[in-house]
Amino acid sequence: MTTYSQIRDTLKSGDLVFTSHSKWNSFYNLQVMLVRLASLSEFSHVGVVVEIGSRKFLAESVAPLVRLIPLSNYADEGFYVSPTNVPMTDGELEFLMSKVGVGGYSKWQAVKAWFNKLNIGEDEWFECAELVIHARRMSGAKLGNRAVPASIAKEVLQQGLNMYYVKNEEVKLGV
Repeated sequence: MTTYSQIRDTLKSGDLVFTSHSKWNSFYNLQVMLVRLASLSEFSHVGVVVEIGSRKFLAESVAPLVRLIPLSNYADEGFYVSPTNVPMTDGELEFLMSKVGVGGYSKWQAVKAWFNKLNIGEDEWFECAELVIHARRMSGAKLGNRAVPASIAKEVLQQGLNMYYVKNEEVKLGV
């Protein structure tokens, strides 16, 4: 496991972040766990790192919209990061910024993606994996055509890219 402070300075725009929810304490978390169960996946969500100055943000599509959130907000819960070998272009960054606060999240898109019936970028609605695939294609990244987090993770690993588990502090067992 890598701590956020150890990896923070190496993260760059275009890197992928995968998350897994493990809590059952809200209706939202219940929905996320159902996605994980239905997809038989460790991952329930994916976003893309955006650097603004020295800050690291995550561009992500969540109900009800596309947003930028400080990546450090995910570090307490933990996340997986896959550094990419495709730098983010100005066009990709402009696209992501144009969607923040206005591009809507669609659960229907997520259902269509699960059944591999989603035409990526066909409309203004995005589920998380569709947003990442559509945006990263603008810079030449190849993340496959199935807009579910597990499929993107599989594509990344098949390309020989690394994936690291990141958390704020290491957990010490037996102490």
